[in-house]
Amino acid sequence: MNTTEEISTAYHEAGHAAADLLLGHNPDLVTIEPKGDTLGTAGQLDGDNMTPEGACNLIISLYAGAEAQRHVDSDQEAIKGGA
Repeated sequence: MNTTEEISTAYHEAGHAAADLLLGHNPDLVTIEPKGDTLGTAGQLDGDNMTPEGACNLIISLYAGAEAQRHVDSDQEAIKGGA
């Protein structure tokens, strides 16, 4: 991953984490270390209890990553395959 991709990925993952914090959830993991098909990860490890409110919060968090990235990559699409 080059520096531009690292910065873009960092903003993307920070967007997920910031949304989680604003929704009252503490992310268990935020990283820009590539693993498998992903360039980074942000989220909670205990995602087993999915309520309707939890589902809405998850959707908000997923969109927040792409939106945060869009602010630094205004000339590029959001990371392909990233949520």
